[in-house]
Amino acid sequence: MNEHGPPAANSRWLNRTVTGAGLTSALGDFCYETTTVILPGFLAVLGIPAAALGAIEGTADAVASFTKMFSGYVADRFGHRKVLVLIGYGLTPVGQALIALAGGWPLVLVGRLVSWFGKGLRGPLRDAIVAQAIQPETRGRAFGFHRAMDSVGAVVGPSLGVVLLGWAQSSTPADSSGPFRFVLWLSLNSRCIGRDGVSRFSERSGTISESRFEASTRSEEPAQTIPQVSRCRGALWGWRFLA
Repeated sequence: MNEHGPPAANSRWLNRTVTGAGLTSALGDFCYETTTVILPGFLAVLGIPAAALGAIEGTADAVASFTKMFSGYVADRFGHRKVLVLIGYGLTPVGQALIALAGGWPLVLVGRLVSWFGKGLRGPLRDAIVAQAIQPETRGRAFGFHRAMDSVGAVVGPSLGVVLLGWAQSSTPADSSGPFRFVLWLSLNSRCIGRDGVSRFSERSGTISESRFEASTRSEEPAQTIPQVSRCRGALWGWRFLA
């Protein structure tokens, strides 16, 4: 086992894992932030009152917050962080598709809950994978890059979504809900690309980081502690024998 720190491949903070996580987060925000911007107008054309929008968003945020509370514990207890992150990213397009198919508020609520459950599931585990792939002294730069990419997606996605919505409304003025559904379906492409990205960037880096983390917690500490205890016991019995 390497006792001198992480491998040389992780010495640079802008490595494969950090870059992939940033791009994936940018594409993810492109998807669900676009939905957040056009959702009020979509519900209006469906005849759903504004109070329903508040209830839907509040419930979805609560689900995401509670999911974050136990997702980290589940991953630490049972492992499989990469699988859980992929599930979290995969649930977002599923919820997006449900919203695009909705004709009333119940299916919109289900779609929003599914998307936000995936968001709460993947967030802490993705951050853990990124943190283990870099040196402690470069974590500020790595997570700063990640948040910057996240913000880029949150700005570009809604802006482009509004432009596409205006173009679709001018092209099909008779159909009130069709342009909204068009933008929702179109944003699914970026979400699917983002899910493929997280699968690729964590294929090697995430596995190496998890194995190194488990090895450091299960092997290095006992290797340092047990010999010291044995020496102390041996010295005690030797002193008794001489006495």
